[in-house]
Amino acid sequence: MSSDQKYLHSGTGAVGRPAGCVDSDHPQQKLYTVIQVFAVGRDDKSTMKQLITDYTTTVEKSAACPP
Repeated sequence: MSSDQKYLHSGTGAVGRPAGCVDSDHPQQKLYTVIQVFAVGRDDKSTMKQLITDYTTTVEKSAACPP
């Protein structure tokens, strides 16, 4: 888990929690980003960390994460 507890990642998967993403119809529910790799022999923790960080940041800036 990252020091800010925003990301959890391994060599084959990762989860992120976009900041400020709240649906007004469901304010108690949280949005998470998830990535999983199903390729045999692919296990790269640092790449997964970068991928989930970039993906989560993109979601935070998108219409999926209303202001």
